[in-house]
Amino acid sequence: SVRPSIEQLHVSHRPSRKLNGALHEETNYSRPRKYGKKDVVHIRKLVHELSEKQILDETVIVDRRVREAVQTKLQEVDGNPKKLETEYPVLKTRKGASVPIRKVRIRVPGTVETVGEGSRERYISTGNNHHIAIFSTKDKKGRPIWESPGVVSRLDAMRRRRRGEPIVENKLPGSEDAEFVFSLMGGDMVEMDDLTSKTRNLFVIRTMSEFAGGRIQLSFVRHTDARLKAEIIKAEDWLRIGVDGLRERNCRKVVVDVLGRLREARD
Repeated sequence: SVRPSIEQLHVSHRPSRKLNGALHEETNYSRPRKYGKKDVVHIRKLVHELSEKQILDETVIVDRRVREAVQTKLQEVDGNPKKLETEYPVLKTRKGASVPIRKVRIRVPGTVETVGEGSRERYISTGNNHHIAIFSTKDKKGRPIWESPGVVSRLDAMRRRRRGEPIVENKLPGSEDAEFVFSLMGGDMVEMDDLTSKTRNLFVIRTMSEFAGGRIQLSFVRHTDARLKAEIIKAEDWLRIGVDGLRERNCRKVVVDVLGRLREARD
């Protein structure tokens, strides 16, 4: 059987280190604002591209009268938002005219950045993330932990390069004793404890996200898994883990060359 030999192979993945491409999403956003305790922004979206859940949610469509008109029309088309593209809702004006509703303002969670100046100033989402730098330090009780100053977007990485600064910072702001462990970006590979197989295994980082309050979540798949994301998640093989969770799994960053040879990486 060739299975034992195949299982010993190390699949080489090419990390995405390029800075070219879109630096931010094409959508322009409103000024950031608070909605309850959440940071939100407003965007305009075609009404037929909303889901039934979004339309029925009282917090999504910003304008009350518009929301009520869309909800009423949704009932008339049997709850199918796609039909609103041709059977669009209408808003009655005070003079009795009917104004078609093709786009609506909706609230979306998140933060934005300002680009441009003067009349060209606008708010954008930084879009794709570029990398995350991880440091080893200690908590208030002197216990070892791994932490990160945050996920660096492609836009911020480009700004650093233009200023002549290192794209990946190897010092943790506010902590002189912190030790740089490694950085991670999409396609990078790590070796760590696999809690499913109870062995060491190789994983590839697929996504990195930073949530309100600074919580960071990294998503990995096994290096031999070539399925689509939806299939991997359905099979519960999509590994979500925080920064310090990598330390708990004895994680190390590795590189697999084209011949399948494995070596540790410290960049």
